[in-house]
Amino acid sequence: LTTLTMTDGDIDLNGNNVSLSTAGTMTGEANVNRVFGSSGEIIASSRDLSLTSTLYSDIAGLGISITTGAGNTPGITTFERGHAAQIGAGNTSIERYFDITPTTNTALDATLNIEYYDNELNGQSEANFVFWKSTDGGSTWTNEGGTVNTGSNFVEETGVNELSRWTISNESTNPLPIELINFVARFDLDHVRLEWSTASETNNDYFTVERAIDPTDFRDLANIDGAGDSYQLRRYLYIDWVPYAGISYYRLKQTDFDGTYSYSKMVSVNNNLNSMQLHAYPNPAYNGRMQLSVMGFSPNEKITIQLYDSMGKLIFQELRITDERGLHEQSIMVDAKSGIYVLKVISKDNTLSKKLIID
Repeated sequence: LTTLTMTDGDIDLNGNNVSLSTAGTMTGEANVNRVFGSSGEIIASSRDLSLTSTLYSDIAGLGISITTGAGNTPGITTFERGHAAQIGAGNTSIERYFDITPTTNTALDATLNIEYYDNELNGQSEANFVFWKSTDGGSTWTNEGGTVNTGSNFVEETGVNELSRWTISNESTNPLPIELINFVARFDLDHVRLEWSTASETNNDYFTVERAIDPTDFRDLANIDGAGDSYQLRRYLYIDWVPYAGISYYRLKQTDFDGTYSYSKMVSVNNNLNSMQLHAYPNPAYNGRMQLSVMGFSPNEKITIQLYDSMGKLIFQELRITDERGLHEQSIMVDAKSGIYVLKVISKDNTLSKKLIID
């Protein structure tokens, strides 16, 4: 897209991206005539900021300006403007942020100026606006200060040495209530280990571990209690005993005591075992209750689930159909005595079996 001209009305990105390429620009944007949306970005790629001591004003019409320093310059730089408020600690940032990716990102000594519209304030008080910066895609934030001009609607800061994700919020507001040090997922034999740690927590009620095959469609796995208020290192662990086959995605949803929430970045794992798989958890199963997961079958394939005791007697049987991905998950409750059992999943051409202990 060479030129995006705003003439009448707003554009809701609605999860889509608009690319202004390497030379495109947006014109005519105003408070009641703007691009917005809780998902999706407007992107200006490969902009050349190589000259020293130079003002690059309103780059691509996105409302961001950079004055380079006398030494290092950002060089070829990509700008991505999003409009999702950074939420947490009962507060929010404005509905505008920038992901800035330069070629050189050290000792820039630049001046950064970001504009905003009144319709993006999101309930924030302009008088206390400062910059907040994240170097990990929004997991942790630092207050970078800055000077606000409420008449012209911008925040400006000199001596900026590093460019990454920047947003605007009140000085007393950290856009996220936890300082998340890391969040990693690792496939280990037949399960996925999810580990994360926090340096501090404020008003943190609980974490929700979410999982997806399609990164736009997450489902809840478990809730893990938070520490409330904490100012020391804390480590957390959750094990997904029945992971999806292939590539899957995980993220954390952090919820405050007042119900506000925010998300971590996504992480992915590749369960690259292409053969059919049968998982049952927990094993041993207590009181005859277990979670069953099968994968690697054909889409919409009929399967029979059976449970046999140690004498070969059939004590449970159900007919099910895999989904369009060849997966099937369900809870099973059987009235069985303690002992060793064999769980089988049978299709037209294949049979999977697994030894199961019931306590």
